[in-house]
Amino acid sequence: MLMKNKHDRKSRLPIEDLIRLNNIFENKHWPIQDQLEESFFDNFCNMLETLESDERNLLIALTENFLWVQDGEYLPYFMRSFNEFVNEFLFGECKNICICPLLPEADFGKPKSSVMLLYMIKANLSSIQKKYSKRYNICYVDSPKDFISKFNGQDFILCLIDDFIGSGETVESAMLFLLESGVNINQIAIISLVGMKDGIDRIKNNGYHIFISTVCNKGISSFGQNVEEIRSIMERIEEKIKVKDEYKFGYRQSEALVKMMRTPNNTFPIYW
Repeated sequence: MLMKNKHDRKSRLPIEDLIRLNNIFENKHWPIQDQLEESFFDNFCNMLETLESDERNLLIALTENFLWVQDGEYLPYFMRSFNEFVNEFLFGECKNICICPLLPEADFGKPKSSVMLLYMIKANLSSIQKKYSKRYNICYVDSPKDFISKFNGQDFILCLIDDFIGSGETVESAMLFLLESGVNINQIAIISLVGMKDGIDRIKNNGYHIFISTVCNKGISSFGQNVEEIRSIMERIEEKIKVKDEYKFGYRQSEALVKMMRTPNNTFPIYW
């Protein structure tokens, strides 16, 4: 058992809670500690020790549905989304794809997660191009501004990439810049590794083309029963840790149960 071999720790947690948490880490193949030997498992136990019984039960139940996309999983997640885009997008006669980080104008030049994702893709671009070489020519730019200056008006499909889509606000801001710059809406596809269903629906309702590897529902609202009781327990937890109003239940009350390389602010703050 993982708990016996790696977690010889004194804990005030009931043994049944330790077993449930241990099973989650094992079943999801989550690492016990990071490369600096800080223990994820121990940190989670320490957090649970500060909570009441019903609060612990809720957190463990939510964690059973938690998605943690680890560093080495980024490229496989991206390729699933990208492959769906290649197979389903209406290219017409266009054979050129330009990959670009999804960035609102206010974030140009900032080290955002979409920029980090582009670096990973750059490192594997030759292999990606080889996979689709019979159908498409694939290139990249470092920002939407670069696409406007280099390729706007040419026969290109602009592929905007990001690791996570929450409320959809960032997508709308990024699209506003491009559309106002004269890029045709049907010339743009949005690709993300993970996204919240509400945000994705909002994006689709705007008429944008989006392709996602994994779609997530709200953590509490999707329970289907006893939702109000569960919400009241989470409200109590967030009162304890003094969550700011704008981040209660995650930004825009997204209720996300997601961790990427960094935990999105759409995720319940207790997980931050």
